[in-house]
Amino acid sequence: MTLKPILACTLGLLLLAGCSKKDPEPVKAVSVPASYINKVWQVSEPKTARDGQLYVFLSEGTMVITSANNIPVLGTWKANGSNFDIVEEGHPYKVEVLSLTAEQLKVRMLSPGEPLELTFVPAAS
Repeated sequence: MTLKPILACTLGLLLLAGCSKKDPEPVKAVSVPASYINKVWQVSEPKTARDGQLYVFLSEGTMVITSANNIPVLGTWKANGSNFDIVEEGHPYKVEVLSLTAEQLKVRMLSPGEPLELTFVPAAS
């Protein structure tokens, strides 16, 4: 028997031993931040202003505002850092996002008068 076949077999066994199958790494859970986009939000506070109105901020920049007793109003919105800007009935406003979770969106609208704080909750299905 010659040395070449023995070396070839030894080398092949060493290569196969180095190709051992490892257990796959576990997939890490990724936390997705809460979003106000493409959700129907209902005004829950203040009770005296806009109570029951529904707001939708569509991903392409359209804003829809409606309620049971009013004709829907279309506007626009655009992200501005962690806040956003809206144009409602031709009037531009800056909107500060005060808090955002899956269960609540709280904002402060900076309109010409006093700032207006609104709290939204997801609309009932």
